[in-house]
Amino acid sequence: MGTASAHLFLLDGGAPARVELFEGLDGRGAWYTPWGDPPDVRSMSVDAEGIVYVNVHVGGILRSADGGRTWRPTIDLETDVH
Repeated sequence: MGTASAHLFLLDGGAPARVELFEGLDGRGAWYTPWGDPPDVRSMSVDAEGIVYVNVHVGGILRSADGGRTWRPTIDLETDVH
């Protein structure tokens, strides 16, 4: 699950658990919204190969191919995806 302030949670055994590795990403401190509020996770998707994509407003699109253990940017952080 994606939340306000750009957090991710995983439902594992019923209780949501924060994805701590997403919290410490390089460049996270540069995420923002144009109006000055904290960034948000706007959308998430998983492709047929199980790669997870997370769109952060404004923070680009990040991808994880290993269940959320590592994350890589896919586009420039300044690309505001709608």
